[in-house]
Amino acid sequence: MKKPFIFALAMMMFASLMAQTVKETQEQFGEYLIPAYSVSLTQSKDVVTSAVNQRLKDASVKPTTTKGYIAVLNQTFAEIYSQPVDFYAKVTEEGKKKDRVTVVTFFAKSPNLTISQNELNINVQRFAEGFPRYVEKIDAQMRLSNQGKALEKNQKSQAKAVAALEGIDKAIAKDEEKIAKKQAEIEKYNKKIADLQKDIDKLNSDIEKQKGKRGDAQEKVDKANSAVQSSEDEMNRIRQESGTME
Repeated sequence: MKKPFIFALAMMMFASLMAQTVKETQEQFGEYLIPAYSVSLTQSKDVVTSAVNQRLKDASVKPTTTKGYIAVLNQTFAEIYSQPVDFYAKVTEEGKKKDRVTVVTFFAKSPNLTISQNELNINVQRFAEGFPRYVEKIDAQMRLSNQGKALEKNQKSQAKAVAALEGIDKAIAKDEEKIAKKQAEIEKYNKKIADLQKDIDKLNSDIEKQKGKRGDAQEKVDKANSAVQSSEDEMNRIRQESGTME
């Protein structure tokens, strides 16, 4: 199981090494073909461009942009020469998206053609050979910076989310407190309703009792009315009889 992994790792390291091999080439600059040195890198064009500019600033020269080149014009660039030179770097992309690489090409020339081009070429080649390691450092710094920014952004989002959650929890607690108060009021009213219902039940019971008593009284009234009617009827009968006898 380990052999395929070791082989793949070796191939990746070999590919990376090949990608960073300095190649001697020529750059058409105006009327002249100037010896140049290029190196292919796996980092993006933006990262490599940033690395070129930072590398020149680290060397205490001021880079500018001209005709598609990052250039140091008529300045003493100690790593290239002890007298003022013109130094150029061009960053391009090659290959399809899946296999795309960034190619950076370096060359230098004398502003007044008084400096040996061979000496310039040797120093430019040395500069190009050391550049991939510098790009790796810049790439790591940029990724670290981006990750730090992402972490800071995520931490702010986290703090905001936690604050929102705490706000929601407070709102829930406040609503639960209101519910508890309303529930207490409901229980209080329920007790009043229960007491009122007892009063109603008692009144209904009293009404039923009074209805019972009224029934008895009505029965007595009916009996009395019947007795009175009987007495009146008897008296009328007697009167009639008396009148007939006369």
